[in-house]
Amino acid sequence: MGYVARDTELASLGFWPAEAVKRLRDCWITSVEQVVAAAATPAGVTAIAEQTGLAESELIRVLARTRAALPPDVSRELSKPADTSAFGTGALAPLKN
Repeated sequence: MGYVARDTELASLGFWPAEAVKRLRDCWITSVEQVVAAAATPAGVTAIAEQTGLAESELIRVLARTRAALPPDVSRELSKPADTSAFGTGALAPLKN
């Protein structure tokens, strides 16, 4: 059986700036697992930096500590982009000639 998300409150870590936690909460991001998964791509890191108002260099330091709060295998899994290849986009496949 795989990891069952604990939904660890981001604020409970104690090192995230309170204003950044509030801004993420306003976007429904409240857990360690959510923020690690959202930061799995460079675009995700940029989006979180913009949302929180943190400089990307500061955010990268905070994210490293955040990832370390998770079990290593969970951190590795959530820190890579999700494989969505098995899911359609709603568009029709090209016609085959």
